[in-house]
Amino acid sequence: MGEQKRRALAELLPRYLWVAGADAWPAGDVVMEIGFGMGDATAQMAAASPRRTWIAVDIHTPGIAHLSRVLDTEGIGNVRICVDDALDVLTSHVPQSSLVAIHVFFPDPWPKARHHIRRLVQQPFLDLAANALAPGGVLHVATDWDDYAQHMQEVIGAHPAFRGTDPPPRPVTKYERTGLAAGRSITDIAAERQ
Repeated sequence: MGEQKRRALAELLPRYLWVAGADAWPAGDVVMEIGFGMGDATAQMAAASPRRTWIAVDIHTPGIAHLSRVLDTEGIGNVRICVDDALDVLTSHVPQSSLVAIHVFFPDPWPKARHHIRRLVQQPFLDLAANALAPGGVLHVATDWDDYAQHMQEVIGAHPAFRGTDPPPRPVTKYERTGLAAGRSITDIAAERQ
């Protein structure tokens, strides 16, 4: 990392940091963004919905530094960055029925068949998401890998806590642009918590 990113982590991240298990749960409508990458799309969505609080969970240090800088530069105050494993956070630190949405945009596709078990969107994750989402809350996932999209549709469609719905609009992400440049198609899937 360059000096700007190191400085962002040291000086800016503490302003936006949310520590699972130590900091109080935010009041009001809370969205969890899992794996925000560089965070530009997260910042855009948060700026467009200032009455909601985003908890942006990731462990990618350059992305954490970049998002901290964007939040500071743009004056966006409704994002909290959680530097932690999303499954651990969902398991132990998210109150039941406390989220209005969970976003998982372009998670690692683990394209080799022997690694598919590592994919995030599986039944155990959906069980955690169902517990964390309030009734009517929306799980919104997106991928640029066709076989992962098919898998997501199958497991989400089979989960009794979710009913399919139209995906809400969202900004284009860096990973999405990469997928489009490689000729891959984009699939958005949304499901409402029953």
